[in-house]
Amino acid sequence: MGIVKKPHIEDYWSTDPILSTPVFNDTMSRDRFELLLKLWHFSNNEEMTEGDRLFKLRAVCDRLLEQFQVAYIPGKELSIDESMVLWRGRLMFRQYIPGKRHKYGVNIYMLCATSGYVWNARVL
Repeated sequence: MGIVKKPHIEDYWSTDPILSTPVFNDTMSRDRFELLLKLWHFSNNEEMTEGDRLFKLRAVCDRLLEQFQVAYIPGKELSIDESMVLWRGRLMFRQYIPGKRHKYGVNIYMLCATSGYVWNARVL
């Protein structure tokens, strides 16, 4: 779905010869995909911490950053970089910055090696 862009989720499973992409039908049924999408959770909502905007994704983000830090040990030269990740949906901490390429999005501060490798990141 990241490579083949279609206007609606149902279109990925379409049998219409114009819209058809057989790899989706061969991999998983549409109903099963929608069920997984509906039930997929990364956290227990009852353990929510006050003020943590990324609570529902915190475990995934922490694990990902942990693996980034295990996979590569940076040298002495590091840089702190600010990045705007495009996001047009509804989000409490979405920002609007008119001078950026993506005017709406989520601001992420990253600790990067000289090669551009992201060693640590924080969403603000």
